[in-house]
Order: sequence, then structure tokens, then C-alpha cells
Amino acid sequence: MAEDQSRPPERLRGFLESGGPVVGSVVGVAISVVMGPVLGAGAGAAIGEALSRVGTEFYDRVLAPRQAARAGGALSVAVARIGERLSAGEELREDGFFDPGPDGRADADEVLEGTLLTAANAWEERKVAPLGRMYANLAFDASIAPGWANYLLRVVDGLTYTQLLLLAFVDEADRGGEYERVVVNLSSVASEVRREPDATLYAQLDGLSTAQLVGIRQQSGAPVPPAETFGGGRWFPSSIVNASLMPTGRVLHDLMELNVLPREELDALVDGIRGDRDP
Repeated sequence: MAEDQSRPPERLRGFLESGGPVVGSVVGVAISVVMGPVLGAGAGAAIGEALSRVGTEFYDRVLAPRQAARAGGALSVAVARIGERLSAGEELREDGFFDPGPDGRADADEVLEGTLLTAANAWEERKVAPLGRMYANLAFDASIAPGWANYLLRVVDGLTYTQLLLLAFVDEADRGGEYERVVVNLSSVASEVRREPDATLYAQLDGLSTAQLVGIRQQSGAPVPPAETFGGGRWFPSSIVNASLMPTGRVLHDLMELNVLPREELDALVDGIRGDRDP
């Protein structure tokens, strides 16, 4: 890369290693990527330069140790995922995203800095890995303009990790996955309920609708928030069967690869959504 093609800059390596307490073994994968040939030549060199430049600049800033760990974790996840996609033969976006502007900074630099800042300030550390995957996938998706990418980062910054789980749950249930039966059974009679569903989860689902991320499935056209439907306004167990990701929710879900969130966390979320019911 820029400072020494034979090994990563020591500051960048130190930054990646700082993410170990947050993202674990993926740090080693990230270091092997920046030490290897994937980011050293051809198309990979452009993003390798961006990762090195912005990463080392960010590392040189004054951050609390835990902030550095979160940002380093996000960068490690991004580097590892980028390396994986490049090694699989996928091509980086070619819309000028990595080209420096008059000030010497590329759009890729600004979006990466926004990603690292968002991760550094994410006190829910489980959001760090999805943020890293988000940047990695933005590097390959020219349909996401830089301004839109920055907006999406703002949206993610305002979401809880539980809301990311809710996005994953809604998507799987809507696609006919494992949780489809759960949402169908949520409309069963209240007498079956021994313990009420967790109202806080439904409040967070309302927040996703306010953010235009989850809506009511329509016979034609995109899903709309419950407030725009007859008798709507909020989510209830009887209406969640019609939940579907809205366009922005779909983009976030796919960029962050929320389909890989831990299954045990999704199962715990589902228990709260459904309450304690008879089979």
C-alpha cells in the first residue's frame, strides 16, 4: 500500500488490532488482506489507498480507547469483507467514488470517515460489524450515490441494535423464512397469550416506520407506514403479519448484511414479539 507495499503501515496495523476486543478474530483476517496482494494492485489499489489514508488519519486523532476499538473493529470488518469480494472476482464501483477531488479527498474517503465516526460513537458495540459491512458493500455498489450513503449513515446512527434485528426479522418473515409462521400466529386470539408481547419492541418497530424503513405491505406499490393505512398508526401483534421492508429499509438491510446477524439474538427477539403463547 502507500507507505510500504511489503507490509501495512504500522499505524494502520495498530488501528486494526485495536478492534480486537470488539470484532475478535476478523482483525487477523483484515491484517492478512492488507498484507497480501489483493489491495496492492489493479482495482484493489484504489480502495487500498483510501483505507490506508483515512484509517491512519483517523488513528492519529485523539480518541478514547474504546472509541478507537469500535472504529478499528469497523475498519477490520470492512477490509476483510472487501478482500473477500475482490478475491471472489467482484469489481469495485467505477463511478469516480475513489477519485480524489480538488481538495485531494475522494468520496470514498468521506464515507469511510463517516463510517468510522459512527462506529466510534456507537455505544452499542454490536452495531460495529454491520457498519463495517455497510462500507464494504458501498465500495461495490455504484447505485448508492455518496450523498445517499452519508444519509444512510445518519439513519443507522439513530437506530438501536434491536431495530437492526427487527429489520432482519421482518425481512425473513416477509420472504417466507423461518419466522413466517410466527407472524401468522400473532393474529391468533388474545386468550392464547399467557405473557403479553414486549411493548418496547413494538415501539421500536413504530420508530422504524417513522424512519420510512418498515411499512404495511400493499397489493400494489411499495409498503407504506401504518399511519398511512386505514385504522393504522401503530404496530400491533395482529398487524405485523403484513410488515415489509420499505425501499430504504431494504437498502440498509442488504448493505449491512443483516441476514447474518446471530440466530440466537433473533430468536430472543421473536420471543419478545410473540409473548408466551400456546403452540
